[in-house]
Amino acid sequence: MSTSTTLGGRLGAPSPVDRGSCPPGADMPFLMIACVGLVAAALSLTGAIKLTAAMEHYQWGVLSFFIALDMFTALVVGTGVLDKAAVVIANRSRGNPGLVLLLFSSLLFLVSSFLNNLTAVLVVLPVIFVLLGALRLPRAYVVSFFSLLLAISNLAGASTPVGDFPALIIMKSGLTTFQAYLVRAFPLFAFTGAVVIGLHFAAHHLRRRKTEADNQDDDTHVSLSLLATKYRYRQVDTRVLWRIAAVFIAMFIGWATIPADVVPPELTAVLGLGLAVTVTGRDFTNVYRAFDLKPVLTVAIMLFVASIIQESGLLERLAGQLQARIHSPVYLLCAVMVMTAICSGLFSAGPAAAAMMPLILSLGAPGSGPLADHSDWLAVAFAAAICAGSSLFVWSATAGFPMSMKITDAQLAGPDGQRLKWGTREYLKYGVTHCLLQLTLGIAWVLTAISIQR
Repeated sequence: MSTSTTLGGRLGAPSPVDRGSCPPGADMPFLMIACVGLVAAALSLTGAIKLTAAMEHYQWGVLSFFIALDMFTALVVGTGVLDKAAVVIANRSRGNPGLVLLLFSSLLFLVSSFLNNLTAVLVVLPVIFVLLGALRLPRAYVVSFFSLLLAISNLAGASTPVGDFPALIIMKSGLTTFQAYLVRAFPLFAFTGAVVIGLHFAAHHLRRRKTEADNQDDDTHVSLSLLATKYRYRQVDTRVLWRIAAVFIAMFIGWATIPADVVPPELTAVLGLGLAVTVTGRDFTNVYRAFDLKPVLTVAIMLFVASIIQESGLLERLAGQLQARIHSPVYLLCAVMVMTAICSGLFSAGPAAAAMMPLILSLGAPGSGPLADHSDWLAVAFAAAICAGSSLFVWSATAGFPMSMKITDAQLAGPDGQRLKWGTREYLKYGVTHCLLQLTLGIAWVLTAISIQR
């Protein structure tokens, strides 16, 4: 779901400070800025909106929160702990495809719940490529495996208030609190993740039973030897890691216990970043240079579009129409979740979350909103719908296209030597399945919780 910093040298991507060739799409945020700016100017000139009022609604706190957490993630990645964890899991799996699927998806859920999910995906991919490249597993397995990783990164990002950009928007909206969201959302998304992993694991065993897979002991030995050679000199900086962990725990406690109107959560994030850089003794210049400005610009544009939509009053009118036509709060919640999932699937999670938030706030407004008594569960339902939609297409998820490009560059081959592809077409059937499954489980879970609460 959220965009992220990437450590260029570590991940094989060009560093933001390189003056050489730019990766494809590097100028997309600037094109978006130009287009959105022209549309906003036209709307302002025609009197449809007031830009000054729109800027008053701009969520600067969400943007600063996002930047601070992205830089904090860069500090964690710099310790080498994610590389080490991925290599350990690869060795523990002993090249067993079923264990590879289970262990790597579980690792990704754990890491993406608390750190930027795109960064987590990109860090573990090089280890996975070495392992899969030597094992030469069937195309069906590889497509299923990468599709699972994408869905799991989305679910993990929504499971905590700091795991993804839409979750940050929800936490800053005032609809719920950090603690209320965490205790309601994490069980839902952990359960959904377990179901999705179980389905992929069962499908793998069915395929294996049909094809009677050959013995891959030699390939397994080769792949693990390659991993041992490639990561032999990479060590985890435990001294720095423990200090960063202590700071993050302090930040987490602060978010959970200090009211947001006393100390804003973005201030806790910024202070935590500063403290982490100070206690670890790291040169902040290196963190700054590793920071990718493109996702920050993209998030800034999303928030500006959301401010324009809020100023236009379009979604407030839509909320009024929905309330006039759907009198049952239960049916109204289901309709909003389906509509949100569709928007997230078509336009991706970030823009959908930013654009739909005013509608959700009007439905949960104290005293006037039809779902005001269940605002905490309304926030979880909104996150579940955003997450389901972000699993629909490759472009719906933040990690989708970066994953596809990395997989193409890895030049993985199947048992027949043919190049393996993973992209929009290959992911489609898995995306539809993930979306419908996640949305169904989300609706059932939230409605059950609300009925019990009553």
